Amino acid sequence: MKSIKQPNKTALINSKKHRTDLIIIVILFSLFLCCYFYSRFQSHQLDKEDEYTSGIIIGYQGVAKGDCNVKYSFYVNSVKYTSSSGYSIQYDKFSIGDTCFVKYARSNPINSELIKINVNGHKVIKCKPRIR
Repeated sequence: MKSIKQPNKTALINSKKHRTDLIIIVILFSLFLCCYFYSRFQSHQLDKEDEYTSGIIIGYQGVAKGDCNVKYSFYVNSVKYTSSSGYSIQYDKFSIGDTCFVKYARSNPINSELIKINVNGHKVIKCKPRIR
């Protein structure tokens, strides 16, 4: 008579743990790929459908090591859009209320970025100080 072999509990636990680890890795990798391709799509859309307008700097928040997020608003077809752009402010001079220049995608104005220019090897926001 043949005996039925009982599964090894340790092997089952390890198998379930490896399966769970694999699922987590696949999910994280999928999220990374989605973020990467979304970013590439946004960049491509800005390059293909670029339009330009002026906006107003409405705020900024420092993050780390001289970097910050600059919050700005602009109008397209009488609709107000608000966005933010992160970059280094170490060499930049601007104030809330200054006019900034914005590049946006014609079919999706939410997809926008501040225009930056190169000054002495450093990228700074192209802006026009407000008249006080």
